[in-house]
Amino acid sequence: HSAAMEVGDFELGVLCGGENLMYSFFEGRPLPGIVSASDSLLDQMKTYKIEAYKNMVIELSNAYKCIRGTLELDWEQLMEVEKYKCESPYVQACAYWGRLHIAVYFGKYEDATSQH
Repeated sequence: HSAAMEVGDFELGVLCGGENLMYSFFEGRPLPGIVSASDSLLDQMKTYKIEAYKNMVIELSNAYKCIRGTLELDWEQLMEVEKYKCESPYVQACAYWGRLHIAVYFGKYEDATSQH
């Protein structure tokens, strides 16, 4: 993330930042730090006007906040797949896996199976 941002490849930096969020979560790092990192990443996206991967980062951020008990997830909105139709196949795949992991984590198995 940092290396990409330093050389001005902000889109790659955001993509790596989102991947870091997921990795940090699955690695078991403390949620307060992950939530702080996700808020920072969203601020960077706003500063550099980066729209790519925005939905994915927001979904991850909201899921971590829900786990902390500071936000209630709107499951219908979260599981909506139409918002990714115009995205690249890579973004669609990342969004699929992100929503799948979130649904399974919260025991929403019907939502998880509806993702494919």
